[in-house]
Amino acid sequence: MSTSARWFRRGGALAAYRYERWVSGSGDDRTSTHVTLGLDGTPVLLHRARHDSGYRLRRFESVHTQTGIRSTIEVRDDGRVDFTVHRGAKVRRHHEGPGDPIVVGPTLFGFIRSHWATLARGDTIPVRFGTTGRTYGFELHLAERRVDRAVVTMVASGVFVRLGIDPIRIELDLESDQVVRYHGRVPVLLDGDAFDADIEYAYERSFR
Repeated sequence: MSTSARWFRRGGALAAYRYERWVSGSGDDRTSTHVTLGLDGTPVLLHRARHDSGYRLRRFESVHTQTGIRSTIEVRDDGRVDFTVHRGAKVRRHHEGPGDPIVVGPTLFGFIRSHWATLARGDTIPVRFGTTGRTYGFELHLAERRVDRAVVTMVASGVFVRLGIDPIRIELDLESDQVVRYHGRVPVLLDGDAFDADIEYAYERSFR
């Protein structure tokens, strides 16, 4: 299954990047891959995540050509998390203990769909978003719901992160079981700076 999208600077009319996603494997051994490309087709970012059918993360790999950073996240069976970051010849390692579920770019939408019943009840789901070398706490909750559409927001739980990262809005089409829009921070740079994007997705078929 595959997905494609174009990324726009929030509120902008010109596309900045394009994106492709696909999922391979089946059952409890799946791999979700994201590739972000410049408009000329040059790869900018590769994200690959191994996870189970409920989108519980096992391993995450990131290759970021804009920063020259390669990183991995390994989630052990007991919940402990190992981070490795390569930047040139330098290697940095970090460890975190068990805690809230870890989500990354390739698993976020699937995690939301897998936990839709909890969100639909109005419950908040705490998660840790995996980045280069560490995680940050966020909370997922249902912000809006209509007959065929819903919006889930992802809000940083830490006050200092919340000052720098606006709430992320993820819009779902409940009839097709797909995430159709994303509004918020993305992992690539634009003109050398972090930015928030408006993204619309097109599917060959549902990612579940």
